[in-house]
Formats: sequence, structure tokens, C-alpha cells
Amino acid sequence: MAAISQTEIKEGQPIVIGVAQDNPNPGIAYEFLFELSAYLNEHRIKCPITFFTHEKELFDKKGKETTEKLEGLMMEKHISYYCNVSIEQVDGGKVYLDNGE
Repeated sequence: MAAISQTEIKEGQPIVIGVAQDNPNPGIAYEFLFELSAYLNEHRIKCPITFFTHEKELFDKKGKETTEKLEGLMMEKHISYYCNVSIEQVDGGKVYLDNGE
């Protein structure tokens, strides 16, 4: 994995991470999400993070207990999230989801 310098991530810059439709291994996106969140916290960089997934619930293949733990972590870390959505369009550095977000 490439190193990220603090100058590449600017304070307040919105970050979007997601599990796109037809992704056979959503676990990698969750791992990256929490690694990046920890990195930002460690370096005291405040950026709003939004996570999305095509899954009906967060990491639903792992069961209700895992989903509930992830929901709690998302709240604790102030990460907004959307479930059961797909990418409609990516344009100009923005990701548009099929739910209108």
C-alpha cells in the first residue's frame, strides 16, 4: 500500500469509501475505512467520511452481530453510511448514488 502524506489529505476534505455493486469481497473496503479513520485520527486531520455499500446492511454476509458492531463503530467514529445503494455516476470528483445522495 502506498504511503499517504499529510499534504495529500486536506483538513475538511470529504472522503467517500464504498463497496460497489458486484464486489465479491467487501471486507477490504471496511478494513480500509477503519485504517484510514485511525490514520486521520492519529494525525489529527478532521475530514468527514461517508461509506456506502450495495449490501442490505453493513457487512450483512457476516451476520447481525457483525452488522450491529459496525453500526456502533460508525456512530462512534462519526462516519456517515448508506446501505443498499449502488453507484449511479462518478463525475468531477463526486460519487452519485442511486438513492439521490
